[in-house]
Amino acid sequence: MTLTEPKRESGAERDAAVCRPGPLAAHRRIQFSSPASNPIAAILWTRQLRKSFSAGGATLEILRGIDLALQPGELVAVVGESGCGKSTLLHVLSTLDSASSGEIYFAPRGTMADHRANPDAARREAPGAPSAVAPASTPAPVCLSRLGAEALAEFRNREIGYVWQMHHLLPEFTLLENVMLPRLIAGETPARAAAAARDDLASVGLADRAHHRAGELSGGEQQRGALARALTLSPRLLLADEPTGNLDEATGERVFDLLARLHRERGLTTLLATHNAQFARRCDRVLRLHLGQLAPLAPAGPSASPVSG
Repeated sequence: MTLTEPKRESGAERDAAVCRPGPLAAHRRIQFSSPASNPIAAILWTRQLRKSFSAGGATLEILRGIDLALQPGELVAVVGESGCGKSTLLHVLSTLDSASSGEIYFAPRGTMADHRANPDAARREAPGAPSAVAPASTPAPVCLSRLGAEALAEFRNREIGYVWQMHHLLPEFTLLENVMLPRLIAGETPARAAAAARDDLASVGLADRAHHRAGELSGGEQQRGALARALTLSPRLLLADEPTGNLDEATGERVFDLLARLHRERGLTTLLATHNAQFARRCDRVLRLHLGQLAPLAPAGPSASPVSG
């Protein structure tokens, strides 16, 4: 697929293109803050997150002391060269992979951060999860880096939605069954899981494709189905790793529009890894991953309205 971002642009030119704000960026100006300075306002934050791989006696550092804070309700883009570690960062934040060192914190349900992101989050909560109402006190944050495997899997299933560049729908199941799976894992009855999954498929325009298998769907339909599955338990955090990377330009635009709409309607906090400069510009802020570190991109020029960061 041809990327929106021209291949021959310099790094500075690419950064300038990404930093011209779009319509979603215009409604919010959130400043980047260190997780140590104001962690309670964030829904997820990290402290000195590092990830390295060893091969052939050499160590390759991918993430080098990442300090990141995601504020409730914001849509953040992560950009950077291919191979810079964007997917690794999302995998570590999702707890699908573990960091070499550092800590990841998540605001528990019922905190002010949760309430600010989605005051209507009481709808369709995961089984046993408390409603997100304005807190009378502040519960302690959850340190994901210290949870055991079983507790971590339960937390991830309930609180974090993930969409990959490939849809990863299970081919032997129908689309409805694929979307039901997170709820069945969470302990819901098949009847309740099926009813909720039908609503989720309707929300992404796939109500009439519920009984089709992945191989019978178009690429755009597969990604919309994957998005429905990621959001079925009403997670508070959505991580999207190049969700339009395998789609043609027009289909990719429709999928991004859908993601942005669901982000707003459901009060999500979303981190999007992308090579698409146009999509990045429509986010609330843009972070660049370079040499293992994240930094907010500067405005494109004195006449450009900055993407917050």
